[in-house]
Amino acid sequence: MDNITKIINEWDTIEFFPYAPEDEYEEEIKKISNYLNNTDVDKISLTKKINEVFIQAFGEDIYGGKIEESEIIADKIIDSIRYNNRI
Repeated sequence: MDNITKIINEWDTIEFFPYAPEDEYEEEIKKISNYLNNTDVDKISLTKKINEVFIQAFGEDIYGGKIEESEIIADKIIDSIRYNNRI
């Protein structure tokens, strides 16, 4: 989960940082982590899940359904998982 936290916090899609606490996205990160732990994941499904989680958390008016950004984040998370599984 640490890698997912780092990736989501660096993305900071709502632009909370540096003003928000480091755990600002904790609930969203937990939902994404649980999804990864309970599902066979590919890039498309993870992209949709990330987008869904952030829309539910912040609404379309704030988050805006940034599917292209979600796709980039999904790639980073999948790459991170693959890298960690090789170690």
